[in-house]
Amino acid sequence: MKTLLGGGVITLSAPNINIVKNISPAPDLIIMDFPHEIYRFEAYLRFVDLCRAEYKDVRILFFVDKTSPLILAFIAAARPDAILHKREALQVVRETCAA
Repeated sequence: MKTLLGGGVITLSAPNINIVKNISPAPDLIIMDFPHEIYRFEAYLRFVDLCRAEYKDVRILFFVDKTSPLILAFIAAARPDAILHKREALQVVRETCAA
């Protein structure tokens, strides 16, 4: 994904602010899968809040594959800049990331 979208983009499999802090220059876009496990949501919410506090212009994109009303409520609480389905066409992903 990073190769397709260019510099300033990082992909994370789990929330880890230390990884983000060690990247220079600061990323423009962070792409993550949203967890299926509800118990992991708190860590994602803290991560998003820390990223927004540390990097004012960072954008956060979540990929989802299974959604329910409860999961959508959790995603909304995290306030990502974009939510995309994992099966979304590559062109849609590029356009969303470039916006």
